[in-house]
Amino acid sequence: MDRQSFLFWMDQDAQPSSKIAMKLSNTEPFFVRLTGGCGFMDPEDGKKAINALTKALSGLNGALLYGGTRVLAPSGDRYRIFPTILEVPPRLRKANPGLMTFGIIPRMINCEYTKLGLIIGRDPKSGFLTVIHPNQDVCLVLQKNVDQISFWDAERIACLQIVRDFLENRNGFTAVLVSYNGGEVTGREIEDWAEANLPVILFAGSGRKTDEFCQNHDWLSKHPSVIVCHTVKQARNTIQSLGGTFS
Repeated sequence: MDRQSFLFWMDQDAQPSSKIAMKLSNTEPFFVRLTGGCGFMDPEDGKKAINALTKALSGLNGALLYGGTRVLAPSGDRYRIFPTILEVPPRLRKANPGLMTFGIIPRMINCEYTKLGLIIGRDPKSGFLTVIHPNQDVCLVLQKNVDQISFWDAERIACLQIVRDFLENRNGFTAVLVSYNGGEVTGREIEDWAEANLPVILFAGSGRKTDEFCQNHDWLSKHPSVIVCHTVKQARNTIQSLGGTFS
């Protein structure tokens, strides 16, 4: 990347710092919050998710909020990148200088700097590692320190707070939640945005919580800001209809 990356430490309920707000204010007034499955997707599903979301968001201008981490899987005596939606924002950013990637990390189980990067989580059963993604413009850690563990929902709460702050204070600003797969936390985030009457794009056929909402026609009828997209083209057209631009 050609921009310097920054790491910010913040409490989960704190407002975005002036430096972060200033950096985000330099982007197009359009945010995409990317949420959904990671831990329960097999490699093939992960690759499918990366392919679909990369095509849907390719050339996007503005800011992309996401989890800010990378998953590494053991492979013999080495580690390989495990394909998850967390690889989508850095891939998009590499090809498009008009996009700012904003990683938001809810918690750090441990903190260990190695040649693989800054490890913030280890799964003793699978041997998987979670590291802070090396390729992002802004990284926000919502935990005070390694002894005061935050909770997984802190990420969705912080993202919605950031979006609301910009909606209130920046003219012409728009944001959309893009959901692919995901579990209970993703479900709560979808409901949060829908209850706030904020735009939500659900990728039909992506599985788990996102698909549950896609198939819940009674719920969808009560939340007109939620759009079910069956194709990449439909997702791109929806983003453009909301004011998003592509390079």
